Amino acid sequence: MNKCIHYIDRYMQDGGGMPLFADDLAIDEMIITNETDRIDTRLKRISLDGNFVDRKDFLSIAKFENPRVIILHTLRFIDEETVKRLRENGHKVVLIVHDYYSICEKNVLINNRGQICSGPYDKNCLHCYYDKFNYSVPITRQIRNVLHPALSIVLKRSKWYEKRLEHNLNIMKNLDLVVFPTEKAKTIMMRFVDFPLKTAVINHFQKKILCRRDKPEVCEFAFIGHDSHHKGFDLIKKIVKEFKNDEIKIRLFGNFKKPIKSEHLIYEGTFENRNISAAMRKFDVLLFPSIWPETSGRVLTESAACGKYVIASNITGASEILKDYKGLLLFENNNSESLKNAMEKVFIDWKKMEYPQKPKSFMSVEEYREAIFKRLEQK
Repeated sequence: MNKCIHYIDRYMQDGGGMPLFADDLAIDEMIITNETDRIDTRLKRISLDGNFVDRKDFLSIAKFENPRVIILHTLRFIDEETVKRLRENGHKVVLIVHDYYSICEKNVLINNRGQICSGPYDKNCLHCYYDKFNYSVPITRQIRNVLHPALSIVLKRSKWYEKRLEHNLNIMKNLDLVVFPTEKAKTIMMRFVDFPLKTAVINHFQKKILCRRDKPEVCEFAFIGHDSHHKGFDLIKKIVKEFKNDEIKIRLFGNFKKPIKSEHLIYEGTFENRNISAAMRKFDVLLFPSIWPETSGRVLTESAACGKYVIASNITGASEILKDYKGLLLFENNNSESLKNAMEKVFIDWKKMEYPQKPKSFMSVEEYREAIFKRLEQK
């Protein structure tokens, strides 16, 4: 087996899909992180030197472990020189794209005005940063460009944002391979890249999940995530006020800072990632209303592996990830009426519907790893 070590900026117990993905992919291999709340024999916590990983520490770990491949799950806190040195020491360096951090520090390509970034264009990250200060910084970009030298004295962080995209693209120039989970994610991100880059599109793996639920008389929906704008929870809050049938229930799993009272919502709280089956046994239809072009969405594969119906926004990669899966229904992105209609149709037709005949099958962890190594060997 090709030996790897894995870098992830935050390896948290309840940190979402990326830590869970890295956890499964690493098997018995070392995971390097800057922040964690976990006790794991594979774990090596590494300190920061300013805004970047301690290079000497990182290189010494790589020298001691001597992996053939170093897998980056993010570029956060990484710099160009560290990647160059790793490659000079004989390691292959791979980036697996879990979000859009490489081109967007907010990860989700949604700017501070709540709009999907239409980039690429010059200094886009800088203008997104300035949008935080709408009340004190003139809105037009032309005026901002004129005032930038003066503004950068007051807003020290602006100098970083001005060069941020260039910084990350310089790292990517030195990578051996960038792995995307979907063609859609690749198309979006490669608009920002104007140099040759070795890439591969490999759909994420999914471990088998034991989850049996007898079909109930009335279906129940679920939303797994948190109440952030980009996850689309605002759409759910909007439509629950319009449901005419009191029996429609949506189970909410995750962190919700401002719970809203509604007879249609059942707050389940957070759950341990390792116990995903317990959550899956409580619902029949997953709601995936993200309003950003999610690169993958781990919960999609988990739900399909359990044979659940999935109602997903058409801006996500759901149709590519789930392909021929019979349980997928799409609705118009960021359109509450479209989501409500899809839910009500499933609810009304539920008695004559059956669970998808079989759960969606995905490649195994071993197959996924092999696909990466095979692509690395190709010219």
